[in-house]
Amino acid sequence: MKKSITPQALEEAFLKNQFILYYQPKYDLEEEKIIGLEALIRWQHPYLGEIGPNDFFEDVFKLGKIIDLDIWVLHKAIENIWKMEEDKLYSYPVAINLSAKSLCSVRFMQEVESLFINKPEWFNKLEIELTEEIRILDFRHAQSNIEKLRQYGMKIAIDDFGKGFANIECLRKLNFDILKIDKDLIRDIHKNEISQALLDFIIQMANVLELSIIAEGIESREEYEYIRYHTPCHIIQGYYIGKPSCLSEFYKI
Repeated sequence: MKKSITPQALEEAFLKNQFILYYQPKYDLEEEKIIGLEALIRWQHPYLGEIGPNDFFEDVFKLGKIIDLDIWVLHKAIENIWKMEEDKLYSYPVAINLSAKSLCSVRFMQEVESLFINKPEWFNKLEIELTEEIRILDFRHAQSNIEKLRQYGMKIAIDDFGKGFANIECLRKLNFDILKIDKDLIRDIHKNEISQALLDFIIQMANVLELSIIAEGIESREEYEYIRYHTPCHIIQGYYIGKPSCLSEFYKI
């Protein structure tokens, strides 16, 4: 599939608005209810069908369109928050993934400021998730923009924690509100003592730093039960709780 994606097809995707946001629920084990959503982008290709981000993000970067894509996601997420409220549905906080390039982009930050001026109340329901690629950033610049986003009411999460070696440095130099534990560490956690020890260490560290913790990638009952009964982590995300779906389908879960 990936070989079939051309720069022309991606340009057309932007021009014809072929992207869509799916939402995956975040579940609170203590309250036994959904407490938030993560927005996940898909490309609705007219001939290849639905394409996941792993199959086109690299091409978006090469095309120099990642800031355009992140701005599109920002607008769409706010639009859907508004739709939830307009339809009198329960309005959940929505997390969007943000690239390192956009975090340090003047254009992206200006877009955020413009949206905030018009609808500041919606920003309390927006979260930003930053992945390990932030290790390449100028930390001083990144921290300045993170603080601006927090001033607008957004919470900031470090995503995929435990996946690489740069995570500790990022925690030391950047201020986060949420730590999301990587799915590779959660996979088969119930029968992997090394993963269990690493998870205990990460949770203790997060507690000292007063960070909220989310365990992502819960895909089996065994993983679910281990996190629920053997760790103090009470917010989880993964296919076992709910697969990503469009907004209308989400409310049928």
